Amino acid sequence: MANTWTIATQGVAYALNKYMVDVFNGASSARYVRLREIVCLNNGIAAVTGVILQMEIRKSNAASAGTSITPITRDSANGALDANTSAGTGRTVTDVAGALFRRFVFANEEPVVAGAAFANWLTLVPFGLVWPPSVGDAALQPLTMRASVAEGYAVKNITSSAVGALDAEMTITDEAS
Repeated sequence: MANTWTIATQGVAYALNKYMVDVFNGASSARYVRLREIVCLNNGIAAVTGVILQMEIRKSNAASAGTSITPITRDSANGALDANTSAGTGRTVTDVAGALFRRFVFANEEPVVAGAAFANWLTLVPFGLVWPPSVGDAALQPLTMRASVAEGYAVKNITSSAVGALDAEMTITDEAS
């Protein structure tokens, strides 16, 4: 079984064209990093007037600056991640032209106490799972960042909104090949 890590960030403020969460495997990395799933949760509890957002899952070939996120291992016996593997939020990310894997809509309005508004469903993990597209199909390759190649993946907010905040998680595995 591959070493598994979670990249988690909470309360990320929205902004136009902001990279909400990303993972990047630098060209000097000796490891393969595979992105297994992405979860986005609307966990804002402050009253806001929200809008419908559009988010994208994109492939990248550079990531720098922003706020670093330390991946959390699922097994304390796992060795450390390669020092050239990084994660963050609000970073400067360079997209690979034409490498848009998914666009999805999202709500940033607070959930209501009674009823079932769109924002309520997005507080529940099953409804926040935005990647993979086909859960359970072992024949599908995960999004892979190869050793010795500068590659990454990011969730980007493409909507002009500064209202609300996002909790996001990426699950990755660290493998030799």
